[in-house]
Amino acid sequence: MAAGTIEDLDVGDVNGQIFLNFSAIGLHPEVVIDREAQRDEKGRGKWPAMAVAMLRKLASPPIHKLALSARGHTIARRTPSVIICNNPHQMRVFGVDNVSHVDRSLLNVYVARSTNWAGLVWLIVRAAFRTLDSARTFEAFTLTDVTIHTRRRSARVSIDGEVTDLPTPLVYRVSRGGLRVVEPVVE
Repeated sequence: MAAGTIEDLDVGDVNGQIFLNFSAIGLHPEVVIDREAQRDEKGRGKWPAMAVAMLRKLASPPIHKLALSARGHTIARRTPSVIICNNPHQMRVFGVDNVSHVDRSLLNVYVARSTNWAGLVWLIVRAAFRTLDSARTFEAFTLTDVTIHTRRRSARVSIDGEVTDLPTPLVYRVSRGGLRVVEPVVE
């Protein structure tokens, strides 16, 4: 570590809160809340609670009416899930690396267009097999920033797995050099 070099990494930011992996609206925050409630109330482990929460939320997914604005354009969407990410490792975990730009200086915005459980399960299967690029019910955008408008005053958002309510609109951007790390020498 002492011989390593200091590097400033670009990270994501939503309304002034930094995220290293991803931020999400819709399905993910709802699953996390259900998972944590099960852990508190029933003493379930993280992964069993996550499986139960995912099944519950997929059965009746939260549908949000959103407007996404970037580069002077706005599009309206009905969606159960929006995920914003600029971490190449997380893109591989989600199975979206083939529809993503791996440069940390850009945000990858993923929008699920399926609004029923069967369509969402199919998107999850396609992600596992890395075939989301041809899915009609999935959109991926690469942007420097995006603003997400809702009709509500606040939105439930997950930020690196922690759920919080943030005032709307949600303003996502890249925080240039937002994280200073030491990169070790690899021999």
